[in-house]
Amino acid sequence: QAPKTTAFPRMKASRNITYKLLDTEKVLPDIIKFRKKVFNDELGYNYPAKYLAFRQDKNSAHIAAYYNDQLIGAISICFRNRSKLSIANNISLNELPDLSTAEFYKLAILPEYRNTRASFGLITTAYEYAKQQDMTHLIIGILANDKKNLALYKHFGYKDHSKFNIDDQLKIKTLILDIYNSPFE
Repeated sequence: QAPKTTAFPRMKASRNITYKLLDTEKVLPDIIKFRKKVFNDELGYNYPAKYLAFRQDKNSAHIAAYYNDQLIGAISICFRNRSKLSIANNISLNELPDLSTAEFYKLAILPEYRNTRASFGLITTAYEYAKQQDMTHLIIGILANDKKNLALYKHFGYKDHSKFNIDDQLKIKTLILDIYNSPFE
């Protein structure tokens, strides 16, 4: 059963879709299983376990989208003032010296809900939550060849930041959003 709904000012439940801030301790194993289902089983990425569960997960916020109480999507948010951002292992964040940066990571959406109101709502809800936490910048790493996701985040106002490789296999492009100079405002 889905957890109790957390109200977010701009995203209201619509067409039986609700967005919920999850209790990390209770649902983290379920979120990791969901990531595996989406990334490995459905998309065929074959991520090893270390890419499905991050040490930052315990200190991060996790927001889920439900359709009629069925989990259809999730996104995680790591706050720099609570934990080292996982992306900081691969890039410099020197131009963002304060701690008011958050990292969106592991956006996982069931295939039938991608590029729909559910996925846009999940991103918008995560944005609203980060803003409520007084974040000024959001950063995300995306597979460099994932043109759809790159276009999606650029639609939301994200700008190119940097590139890096993971284990000489995955090419990642990072994007950054200045919250107070974004199309959301």
